[in-house]
Amino acid sequence: MDKLSINIIATSDIHAPAGLSLLRKATSSVNFDADIMILAGDLIDRGKKEYYGEVLRILDSLGDIPKIAVFGNDEFDSIKEDLKKEFGGEIIFLDDGALTMVISGISVGIVGTKGSLERPTSWQRSNIPGISRIYEERISTIGKLISELKTDVRILVSHYAPTFRTLAGEDPSTWKFLGHRGYEEIIVKNKLSLVVHGHSHRGLRKAVIGSTPVYNVALPLWKELVCISISASPAGLNSFL
Repeated sequence: MDKLSINIIATSDIHAPAGLSLLRKATSSVNFDADIMILAGDLIDRGKKEYYGEVLRILDSLGDIPKIAVFGNDEFDSIKEDLKKEFGGEIIFLDDGALTMVISGISVGIVGTKGSLERPTSWQRSNIPGISRIYEERISTIGKLISELKTDVRILVSHYAPTFRTLAGEDPSTWKFLGHRGYEEIIVKNKLSLVVHGHSHRGLRKAVIGSTPVYNVALPLWKELVCISISASPAGLNSFL
């Protein structure tokens, strides 16, 4: 492999405790030397924060790999601070935030978010005042964060789907409850190196927006951890499984 490359392991939607057995099986079959691990939300089911540490312990069997996570809808807002406090020393949480790092000589910028829905769920509409506005404003926030990255590689991580292109396989009537197409313009305009999301358990594994590969890494969809390599060359950046 080109020496200027980074290797990524990604997953989401473990929904612990339900998915712990599948996660153990998926982890045991990995033969991939990863530089970073991306966790695209819903590691636990319905706010069961007592299982978050168990998920991380299973993933730790892959080695001392930096972990970068976003929150899913099942990491309830009410437990976010508890998760940050308990696990912030071993995992980097990106909650509408960005980070930069250097891996194998490549500068890497990652923006992470829960994402947005075109149509908030009935519970969200009833319990979160202004949720539609929050989702729309989040798109602008993420676009600004991405535009400020001056790195060789730029990655967007979202829990909700930032496109409908990876939702084929889901009931089309539910797509607006699974993601938001407003991020597509950001992806194309900024020519992102990679987009990773979760949330869709029955969608497509991968799609392409412009020149950008978009991976839906939900564990129920793949039944395995997703291994992605990004390599830098004079011709540009290429991402492949």
